[in-house]
Amino acid sequence: MVTISLACPAYNEGSGIEAVLTEWVAYLRNHPSISEFEIVVANDASTDNTHEIIKRLATANPEIKIVDLNINMGASFALSRAIASCTKDLVLLIDSDGQYSINNIDNLLKTMELNGSDVVIGSRISKHDGLMMRLGSYFSSGICNLIYSTHY
Repeated sequence: MVTISLACPAYNEGSGIEAVLTEWVAYLRNHPSISEFEIVVANDASTDNTHEIIKRLATANPEIKIVDLNINMGASFALSRAIASCTKDLVLLIDSDGQYSINNIDNLLKTMELNGSDVVIGSRISKHDGLMMRLGSYFSSGICNLIYSTHY
């Protein structure tokens, strides 16, 4: 059995964060390999109702913890604040928009156990982003590969 923290940034996710967090809580509560968990959401000064939704869900689900940032600092900063607030043995970094399935925890845990790994990285094969987002990602990856001589 393991204990796990989910660390996730959130910015203006009011339209979908309730469904995502509700799914995560249900999945983690019923996972046979997880004895304890927490979901640490860093609200990056959202201007919609993200804070209110997380706060309401945290009241009903003590496993959900909110870290509120007063100034929007970006996803990386918000994620670092969420990580700093995690208390469990394992930490999973995950976006709060629902594009990464919580079911992937099974593969990550299995890989850690089989290989005796301290760290595993999951990468999604297909995204649900629009054409412009995919093109931007493709070109920025290409530029980084050229600059750093990598092949991602």
